[in-house]
Amino acid sequence: MEPSADTTSTTSTVPVESTTTTTLVDVPPLIVRPDRIEYILATIRWMESRSTYDIPPNKGRASGAYQYIPSTWANYAGYPQAYLAPPWVQDERAAADVDAILRRFGNDVTKVPVVWYYPRALTDPALLDVVPKPEAGNRLTVREYQIRWLDALAFISSQPLPERLGVLPVGLDALSGAPPSIPIAADLSMQLAFPVLGPVTVAPPRPCSFDELDDPALPPCSDPQPVLVYGRQLQPVLAAADGVVSAVDLADARTGTVRVTITDTLGNQFRYSGLNDDTPGTDDGLAPAPLRVSGLAEVGASVRAGQVIGFLGNSDLADREPGDTYARLRLEITGPDGTPVDAQGPVVAAMFRQSCSVGIGPWSVPPHPATADAPLETLLVGAGDDAGGWAIGPTGQVTAIGQAALVHPSERCEWAPPEPYGPGAAGNTVLPEGFVEEIVVPTEVWIDAILDSAELTLAGLSRPG
Repeated sequence: MEPSADTTSTTSTVPVESTTTTTLVDVPPLIVRPDRIEYILATIRWMESRSTYDIPPNKGRASGAYQYIPSTWANYAGYPQAYLAPPWVQDERAAADVDAILRRFGNDVTKVPVVWYYPRALTDPALLDVVPKPEAGNRLTVREYQIRWLDALAFISSQPLPERLGVLPVGLDALSGAPPSIPIAADLSMQLAFPVLGPVTVAPPRPCSFDELDDPALPPCSDPQPVLVYGRQLQPVLAAADGVVSAVDLADARTGTVRVTITDTLGNQFRYSGLNDDTPGTDDGLAPAPLRVSGLAEVGASVRAGQVIGFLGNSDLADREPGDTYARLRLEITGPDGTPVDAQGPVVAAMFRQSCSVGIGPWSVPPHPATADAPLETLLVGAGDDAGGWAIGPTGQVTAIGQAALVHPSERCEWAPPEPYGPGAAGNTVLPEGFVEEIVVPTEVWIDAILDSAELTLAGLSRPG
């Protein structure tokens, strides 16, 4: 199969007798039950056509909700093209193809988006990081499409991950509250740690256009995306990468947004927006500083991936739907030259990699300096039914228990700590080499980061700490 001009390669019936079992790099197998096929079909429709059954052929000749090209559709049920068939016929054909893919690959759902986009990558992993036929209008690499697809499946099915989460994490370090280990990708692409502790929902990729000629009102799918993670008020927000705090906004003068910006040694900037600004259980905007950001959120402070930098709130108002007041984190990344970098893919990859592991320990956060003269009253924040919770102590430090101590947990995580983990409590005290050392950002990088913060201030978008 060849990719269509504006979205994917479109599916074809996959021969069941094939035994190809190539493992895709960075995305472990995710085994799904056959009764989840409706979620899979809904995900394909969302990614391919935003669930539009009568969408006519694009310049790649793909049409219908599942974006079949005529040669693959093959006059199914007597209809010459997919978009001419009623919805139930399109669903029937797609269900048959998905069933064939799952049977071929032992119900491993990670293979579905690859087959739908560019099946050649199944037998040649080098093609995972290639944009297939860009001259035809394709904009995403196979891996980028696959990760966005799996993220949409998790959202649509209301499950953090499919049944792979029933497996206990490999290695005792995943259960001991150790700082996250971030792999180095073979292609040196950005790798991150998951940025929120405990149960959350990662929003699916925003609607976008694979071909601006088809829908010029939508941004191109090649545009880098921020990532939105929904959770609970005062849920701990974690650093996604090592770096130095370059800006702290306790309440933006124009929008009220509470944010922390961290700059790494290469000049990449990570902006965490949507931190808490309210006293618990209110929307008053009067939270004390230790309930907005952690003791690490001081300009010039070194921060390691996995450490607590603040608390989740609803201060990020950008692109909110009417009535949406849920606590959420917006993580945006810019490169050394200020160009936006995609955050969606690396965060979703971290979600798969770290799920069910303990994400907090004695190393997580120092005392907040503002509590020296005015200690907080200990706050207990529940993470949901039988999911444990977080305790924010008099010094602004955090401990967690149960699933609230895990990274992206679900009911399929077979173990959660029955005792508190965090500063002054349980967790691994044997830290990776260099973890406590000061991070030194090159002078030119630091100057650029400070100037960037100053420019945002003049624009009324930020206020450095």
